[in-house]
Amino acid sequence: MLDAIFQRRSIRKFLDKPVSQDLVTEIIRAGMYAPSAKNKRSWSFIVCDIEESLSKIQQVHQWTKMLDTAPICIVVCGDTEQESYPGSYVADCSLATENIMIAAKSLGLDTCWISFYPYKEWENSFSDLFQLPDHIKPFCGIALGYGNEHHQQPDRFESEKIHFNKW
Repeated sequence: MLDAIFQRRSIRKFLDKPVSQDLVTEIIRAGMYAPSAKNKRSWSFIVCDIEESLSKIQQVHQWTKMLDTAPICIVVCGDTEQESYPGSYVADCSLATENIMIAAKSLGLDTCWISFYPYKEWENSFSDLFQLPDHIKPFCGIALGYGNEHHQQPDRFESEKIHFNKW
């Protein structure tokens, strides 16, 4: 599992290769095993796997060019009726998203995070696009597929950012 964490990168070019529904389900299942505030699991997921849906996303979000080649975009949404306190869906969805991205990497797939939150314009556009009820908030998208680019693993460990018992 540590290899998946250390080797995960944001990939913006994908192979023209489908991802099985079983793999997508398993990856989302991993997301659902993320911790959440008071175990409320205030998340829901929309799987966009047809060209029409992927194109609509690109029409409302300027930084989604990777969806030209990604066969899937998982839209992670927060449920304000399920969250344990106002705004806790943000942490819940973040944790689920990270689990999804690591699970995908461990299964040989690649991902790229697409921010919606905290940008109200994108949140509103996605709410309209997916006809979301008022209590469902689009948090982010995850482009998913078999990567067609490779990045070296950088050394991101910074010991100076670790403090023991005091600053």
